[in-house]
Formats: sequence, structure tokens, C-alpha cells
Amino acid sequence: AVPIAAFTSEETPGIAPISDIVFVDTETTGLGGTGTVPFLIGVGSVTPSGFEIRQYLLPDYSDEAALLGDLRFEFSPETSLASYNGAAFDLPLIRDRLVLNRVARDIPCARHFDLLHSARRLFKRRLKDCSLVNVEREVFGHVRGNDIPGYLIPSVYFEWLNEQATDNLQLVLAHNRQDILTLFYLCHEIAAAFATDGKTLGEIDDLH
Repeated sequence: AVPIAAFTSEETPGIAPISDIVFVDTETTGLGGTGTVPFLIGVGSVTPSGFEIRQYLLPDYSDEAALLGDLRFEFSPETSLASYNGAAFDLPLIRDRLVLNRVARDIPCARHFDLLHSARRLFKRRLKDCSLVNVEREVFGHVRGNDIPGYLIPSVYFEWLNEQATDNLQLVLAHNRQDILTLFYLCHEIAAAFATDGKTLGEIDDLH
């Protein structure tokens, strides 16, 4: 379980069982605005067999309602959501597509943890760049190999739609899976730093 206050700017009481947190990350056809579609939605959660990542890939635009219909069963009023910049981007986009496709009016959840804000509070003095990939590299010491740059991801999807080319699409799927896995580790890092008043942090600039 993780303390809810670790992920909020207020001293919110209570804990959230890690098994009740769904980690969410999207890959989209653009950077927002009308017409932007999340063509890949990844979700991760703890299951009896370990941490499991499930990915929902949009075969074509006409299949969006069916994809969202399946996706909605990942969420419930009892679960918490965790994302990275999801409050500003991922969740509003998913919510808009749910409404537009007449699948649901909202994303049911108990609460939402946007880990970007928590990461900034902990690491912004040391890390000028708090992107998820940079936090992953500087905090966890993990450097991604053969990772696809984010700005190329929409064009890979369009290429797949037009030519059914799957080589680069595999890179997008791997990128999304790594994002979700990093969210899972980051959630534990933030909770541990909160529980120990920062003693688990490795750099003197963190948390100050």
C-alpha cells in the first residue's frame, strides 16, 4: 500500500493498496486538440501472478468504440489511476473519446495520482528535465536501448494503417510498456521517500 499524501500537495489521509492502482499511458496521433486519437492505451496493475501490462491497440479508426468499450472494464470507482502528466493530457483525452463514442460519460476511479507533479517535487532541483525517460535514466539508472523518439510515434501508426508495416510498431509497443513499468517503479520510489522523510533518496538536492 502507498500513502495517498505522498502523491498530493495536501496531507490527505489514508492509503491506497498497490493492487488497487491502475497505471495508464497513451500513445496518440497528435499532441492534443480536435481529432487527436489515442491509438494505443496501455494499462498496468498488480495481479496474483505479478505486475501485468495490457495494451489496447486501435486496428482502425472505425474500431475505436469497441476498443474503448473493452478498456472501460479496466477502471472502477474502487481503483486509483496513476499516470505521468495524465491530468493534463491522457485522462482528458480518454474521457473525451469515451464521450464522443458514446461509451461512457467519465472514467470511474477513486482518485488520480499524476506522478509528474510528485517527481517534480522530489527531483526538480537536481533534474532540469523531469520527462519520464530522464527520470528513469537519472533516478533509476536505466538507459533505454533502441527506444523510439516520441515525436515519431504518430507517423509509425499512420504507416501501419496505410501499409500494415509492423516493424516500427513493435518499437511503439515496447516504448509504451516501458513507460508503464517506470510508472510502477516511480510510484514505489515516491511512496518510500515520503514514508522515510526522504532518507531513501540518493542525492542531496532531492526533496529540498
